[in-house]
Amino acid sequence: MKTINRYLIAGAMMIGLSSPAMSQEMDYKQMLAPITSAIKANPSGVDVAKDLVKNYTKVFKKNPEALVALGNTYLSAKQYQKAKECADLALKKSPNYGNAFILKGDVEALQDDGGAAANWYDRAITADPQNAEGYLRYANVFRKVNPQEAERVLNDLRRIKPDFPVEAELGHSNYLTKNYDKALEFFQKAKPQSIDEEKFVEYVFSANILGDKKKSLDIAKQGVQIHPQSLSLTRLAVINALDLAEHADALRYAKMVFADDGKKNATDYINYGRALNGNEQYDEAIKQFEIALKEDAEKVEAYRYMSDSYKGKDDMTRSLDLMQKYLNLNHEAKPSDYRSLAAIYMEMAKDGVDKDVNFQKAMTVYDDVAKKYPTLAAWVCFEKGNNAYAVENDDVALENYKKLIELLENKADRDDSETAYLKRAYKMTGYIYWAGRDDFETAKPYLNKLYELDPNDAVAKQAYEAQQEAAGNTATE
Repeated sequence: MKTINRYLIAGAMMIGLSSPAMSQEMDYKQMLAPITSAIKANPSGVDVAKDLVKNYTKVFKKNPEALVALGNTYLSAKQYQKAKECADLALKKSPNYGNAFILKGDVEALQDDGGAAANWYDRAITADPQNAEGYLRYANVFRKVNPQEAERVLNDLRRIKPDFPVEAELGHSNYLTKNYDKALEFFQKAKPQSIDEEKFVEYVFSANILGDKKKSLDIAKQGVQIHPQSLSLTRLAVINALDLAEHADALRYAKMVFADDGKKNATDYINYGRALNGNEQYDEAIKQFEIALKEDAEKVEAYRYMSDSYKGKDDMTRSLDLMQKYLNLNHEAKPSDYRSLAAIYMEMAKDGVDKDVNFQKAMTVYDDVAKKYPTLAAWVCFEKGNNAYAVENDDVALENYKKLIELLENKADRDDSETAYLKRAYKMTGYIYWAGRDDFETAKPYLNKLYELDPNDAVAKQAYEAQQEAAGNTATE
């Protein structure tokens, strides 16, 4: 049971949540704060804040909650012996204080002794059966090695505390230990009304981290319904909607963010502007981006999105200026950002504005990307070929599609996206020769290879059938 207990590392952080309130609660928290700060600043120092600790334990020697809280401070600094001493002091005062047993179990869990941890959690259940944390910790130890035992103890908790949100708490503990698939599983099993605001945020993030953005958006929407005053959940609904290009939802939730009395930050204004862009409200979007930059001049991504606004307004000159400014200021620009710059040049070329010049500038952008990111050579050829074809520059299109084929045709570890690039290159090369240059013989090898990769492709099927028909006619003759 050694390694499984890393799932419990963050569990020690939750002890205070389950402890009963006591008359000196505020006093002990105030006195504990400087001790916590000192230990955090020097976690390996054995006698850190010695006088403060001595005074604290003297004042709160009869308060087991305060003693366990001190123990948790030591636990977070991996000063395990001192954490155990605090637990022992708490048990000396209150022999059935469950959180003290839980602290001792957490000490063992953090040292990878699952058996010893489980024993202490079991004693917590026996001594303090109304304390849900003991059951949850015990179940988490056995969740992988003995799921039946974990289920048994959770069923015990359900019998003793029928209204306790077991699944929500298990979702929370698994989220804290970065076990996101199990966190999502438990949150989905929980009654939505039993999931508090903080845990709903974790629920949203769990789905998002696992790559299911649609589910993440749906969870955020549900969270906003249950916790309508939650600015955090509303912000997450905006972000997820933007990621999915759900423009109407993004704008609806962005407006809810700004209807809230809470303080807004530059990111809020940027996301509001992005939502407005998606709904083609470009002038209002520009205002939001300008406010964002006033709030925080370091949020240079506002220039990138403002460029989109002006592009939507068909002001390509201003759009280009802003995109270039963004790239000049952002030293961590992504390839997709350069693609956006190239797209502006291409729009100008398509509109007949210095067509050849702007087309060549777009190609140069992609060439620069290839130099900066050599591993993206296939993607660069794909983009250059597509853009050249869009402005009827078949020579440049063919040049890049053929180079793409050379890069990927015999690549052993070709991934799905690269296979999609290759199919596009076969298709467009064959199509340009066949339909554009009336040269079916040159087109055939490319379209036949496309047919091998994708026999359902319409162009490949048409070429294949034409060859079959020609073969049949030859045989008849």
